[in-house]
Amino acid sequence: RLALEHRPDVLVLLDVSPEICAARLAGRTDKNDDAIFERTEILRQNAEQFKKTEYQKIFTDHGTKIMHLNSGENIDIIKAKAVDLLKKLI
Repeated sequence: RLALEHRPDVLVLLDVSPEICAARLAGRTDKNDDAIFERTEILRQNAEQFKKTEYQKIFTDHGTKIMHLNSGENIDIIKAKAVDLLKKLI
């Protein structure tokens, strides 16, 4: 309830496969933990949850605009797309 009382105006959902996320995490040299939320199965479950209409409707029913950002590409492309997305918002 508290989250909805202070809901975001815009929610940007990153569209990226759990496998790509896991590969990116595995490539980090500064990572020293084994966080449960970074495991492929948890990433998969979260991705499925965020895609559900019911989940998104919780926010849209309270006035939040949902936008998607394809994040499965090269980091430079993602950054450019993120900047473009932010320019549309301001």
